[in-house]
Amino acid sequence: MIRFIFLLFYLSFLTVGFSQTAKEYHIWGFAKFKRQDFKGAIEDYNKAIDLNSKDPDLYIYRGAAKTKLQDNLGAIEDYNRAIELNSKNADAYFNRGFAKHELQDYKGAISDYSKAIRLYSENAFKGILAYNCRGVAKMDIQDYEGAILDFNKAIESNPKSALGYINRGLARSKLQNYKGAMQDYNKAIELDPDNESLYFNRGLAKYELKDYKGAIQDHNKAIELNHKYALAYMNRGLAKFELQNYKSAIKDYKKSIGLNHNNAQTYMNRGLAKYELGDYKGAIKDYNSSIILNPINSNAYCNLANTKAKLENNTGAIQDYNKAIELNPNYAFAYYNRGLIKDKLGDRNEACMDFRKAADIGLKQAKDLMKEYCNK
Repeated sequence: MIRFIFLLFYLSFLTVGFSQTAKEYHIWGFAKFKRQDFKGAIEDYNKAIDLNSKDPDLYIYRGAAKTKLQDNLGAIEDYNRAIELNSKNADAYFNRGFAKHELQDYKGAISDYSKAIRLYSENAFKGILAYNCRGVAKMDIQDYEGAILDFNKAIESNPKSALGYINRGLARSKLQNYKGAMQDYNKAIELDPDNESLYFNRGLAKYELKDYKGAIQDHNKAIELNHKYALAYMNRGLAKFELQNYKSAIKDYKKSIGLNHNNAQTYMNRGLAKYELGDYKGAIKDYNSSIILNPINSNAYCNLANTKAKLENNTGAIQDYNKAIELNPNYAFAYYNRGLIKDKLGDRNEACMDFRKAADIGLKQAKDLMKEYCNK
């Protein structure tokens, strides 16, 4: 997901009613903010507010510095005070919406962004940002259609900005409209050709459309622009895996792990490629690494069980299927595969219970096996 850089809207220093000293603290605080000395900025704004507690701009600036320090609750208090002093201050609503967004109060963020949009009616630039931010918040509550409407507004207001196209492409992808997403990424790339994330996202859309060669080309470009793009290596590996180029996929997964050794999915993906090459011990090692990083991933346990079954470690396989089912009680393949192992060990009754469970969940091959082996 594209993350928004917090935007501190620039306000005039010529605020009526500033004493010279309060104005000087404001200027010093702003200078420190620009130098990313956010603690120092807060200290100066504290002093300015002590001298002039009626100016909403001071609270907005102090709130912005608090947000930079991830004190979003403190920032919201400042924005509340700014709104009390001036209920038509669009910047206060926008920034409060951002702070709420950071706190995952998405509905509260949407409400504040909506107020900012109404108040920004005469400021197209800020209005576009507010539409984009509200759209992202709507995506966070899975209102993708609503998000697209906001991104449409942003694009209508400024069709030369890549941001609206990027976000609309993401929303369309969430709705599995990958062709529409590609159209948006194409336009975004036309406007911002050196943005590696655009090629990465378009590569994801191509992957979903099973255009694996096209996906590889886009990930190549993303990597060309950013040699340390771990996710691009991982997803290029996925496309190569689909083309059965397992050795090259493993090289990409290795590179991705070298750049980010904390991504459990990359280890699991490499394990799958090793499995296809018959390197079962190597696959098990990778699945175990994935589980250490993410011990609640049922797929990793199921893959581990499948690989142990290949090595005739049936007891270990059943234990791992048990764990996969514990984590995901509706994991049809785990029931089905566990049933196959139990049948192999001569426990037909237990096997049929697993096949029946998998069939009830909706796995067709389990239903077929039930008819052949369990209904006699």
